[in-house]
Amino acid sequence: MSANKPKPVDPELIRKLKAADGLTLLLEGEAAPGWLNGLGIVCGSAAFVERREILDGRGPIQVVGGIDVFRYDPDDLKFGKPVNKDHYLVTSGNTVQAYGPFKRENDHWLPKVPSYIRLVPVLERSGGGYVFMSYANNIWREWPLPESLIEG
Repeated sequence: MSANKPKPVDPELIRKLKAADGLTLLLEGEAAPGWLNGLGIVCGSAAFVERREILDGRGPIQVVGGIDVFRYDPDDLKFGKPVNKDHYLVTSGNTVQAYGPFKRENDHWLPKVPSYIRLVPVLERSGGGYVFMSYANNIWREWPLPESLIEG
């Protein structure tokens, strides 16, 4: 596993992701972990196989989900792939934490954010907790990346 320091994840977020039955959710505003604020488009999902384990150098870790961040990188514009996708593994144990970012070669450098993002259900957070909203394309929003960088 990466030597990156684990980052905190709200256990309630993981419960909501599990309740979505495997769907990827767009994490709007405060629904995304605070350490991801302002980075780009943030999505989360629960693991299909909850008991999948990986080794982090200290012992096995139970992977319970993942977080993907689509962000703009002007340095990659010259290569025609200005969108970077960073992946974080969400694990459980004594605490719920995320490890990453992992940059997978086959989908880290992208020309645009994939169009499926427009059809992803939205999860928001307010004082009363997490709330499922409509699908991303069905509610007015200002995307955190220029609309020209999103397919479709």
